[in-house]
Amino acid sequence: MVYYLCLRFWVQTVIILSGILSFLISAFLAIYVLYRSPKNTTARNFSLLMCASACYSAFYSLEINSPDIQVALVWLKLNAIAVSLVPVYWYLFVRSYVGSSGQKKSFSFFAIFLIPAVSIILAWTNESHGIIYSRLWLKEGLELSIIQSTKNWWFWVFTIYMYFLLGFGSVRLFVHIKRSSGLYRRQSILLILGVCMPWISHILLILGLSPYNLDTTPFMLSVSGVFFSIGIFKMYLFDLVPIARDRVVDAIGEGVVVLDRK
Repeated sequence: MVYYLCLRFWVQTVIILSGILSFLISAFLAIYVLYRSPKNTTARNFSLLMCASACYSAFYSLEINSPDIQVALVWLKLNAIAVSLVPVYWYLFVRSYVGSSGQKKSFSFFAIFLIPAVSIILAWTNESHGIIYSRLWLKEGLELSIIQSTKNWWFWVFTIYMYFLLGFGSVRLFVHIKRSSGLYRRQSILLILGVCMPWISHILLILGLSPYNLDTTPFMLSVSGVFFSIGIFKMYLFDLVPIARDRVVDAIGEGVVVLDRK
């Protein structure tokens, strides 16, 4: 009995510390990148992605440590904002990193925010219609307040849309990996590795394979932060992104000498 109680205590402690670590890493990267490159569109999108990830980690950590279901539902609604924005800013970040078509930019920017915006509104009004969750309750016998749910049709609409954005962005990175070489290829590989861990965690949650229905996605974001940090501090991720390099080189007809900071 004592062993079981100690095990539960340490599991809860690890979960809480993982949430704090994930929040700190994401928040640091968001602030650092925006401070360093405030006029860089790719850096701004990455900073917003990290900001949404930090909120995801913070809100979910507060949700599972709530004293009752009423408080947990408040954090669940706040977390819906972060969850809705993470795949959007991932796609926007990848699009600006590898380049996009300017003619369709204004329309697609509005279109990709439509379903997340509707999802946020529905999440905050779910009690009146049950379109996202038809039933919510806390799992009994746990120290953590892990919300269980009976999911309704809009939940699956948003989930499919979220996976589409994550998948489409990842495919564009894979294509870029094949077309690039050297430092830019290594940058893209790091970005792919960074997004894989939380994506796999969320898939396990959707399939019902996560222990106690615990969403480990925000905790895996700390692993993503490690990969992204390597890209930023070791591979100069935002010093010269591939699309900027391509446009500069294509516009020059003479020979080019490239120098590093040293």
